[in-house]
Amino acid sequence: MSGSTMQEQRNCAGIGHIQLNLCRPDDRKSCAACCGLYNVSDGTRPTLAAKLEKRTSLFRTTLRTVPALDAYQCSIRDQENSSTLDSVIHVCEFTGFLDLNQKIVGCLLHPSAPGNDGTDLRGLCFYGSMACKCFFCPAWSEIPASYAQMLLDILDDWHVYGLVMTDPGFIHSLFRLLEMNLGEPVAAEHLYKMPVLNIFKSMLAWKDSWPFNTSSNVRRSRYYFKPTGSDILQTEAECKRSILESLQFTFSLDHMNLDALDFMQEQVEEFVCAYNSPC
Repeated sequence: MSGSTMQEQRNCAGIGHIQLNLCRPDDRKSCAACCGLYNVSDGTRPTLAAKLEKRTSLFRTTLRTVPALDAYQCSIRDQENSSTLDSVIHVCEFTGFLDLNQKIVGCLLHPSAPGNDGTDLRGLCFYGSMACKCFFCPAWSEIPASYAQMLLDILDDWHVYGLVMTDPGFIHSLFRLLEMNLGEPVAAEHLYKMPVLNIFKSMLAWKDSWPFNTSSNVRRSRYYFKPTGSDILQTEAECKRSILESLQFTFSLDHMNLDALDFMQEQVEEFVCAYNSPC
């Protein structure tokens, strides 16, 4: 889906009302979770970046013919030979970097990808062209526009962006927890000031660098999960539990302990103090 155009998105039923392109919102980041990017035993940024760089380099020298692209696909499978976390989710060999600065991850077969000259080659991928054009993860319908816009403004790394934006439950729970402690909705004019912004970014980065995950290289995306009960979180304890459940899924580790709760509370208090500071 990453790399798709807004025209494609408007052509899909029920999605035309969305104005934000969550797959590739700008030139600073994009998401390729639905391409199976995080469905590997080592989903850390350095490992995925090295893998994407090798794919992209090989693809640039590959002729845009069916035999050549088939050979490319087989070569990537043989080189990586990596086990998947979920056998149902395909890890697409045609996911790579779409820019020289390695900020945009997406489909190397997309008509707008470098070297394709407007030709749509996605029919050669595992799911086929139509699935890639019309699949929209729950984030498109489950994340409020106000939250989404703030996250798009703040996040600038493809790895963290893909993990955060595909987890509406995590987003709902984090914002709700902060708003309960603030006593009001999080406002962009306060969120974007320092040091509030840095504290909030560190919270979002829990999805990649949670201090209680040191024994795990897993970074699972929840792009196929719809949040349950996120609109009826009534207490701070419920919000914290929801966040920990999300992190537990992400790293395949149990984080339900007092140390994790204490750490989260300290971060929330630091955020609230900075947010309410007149400076």
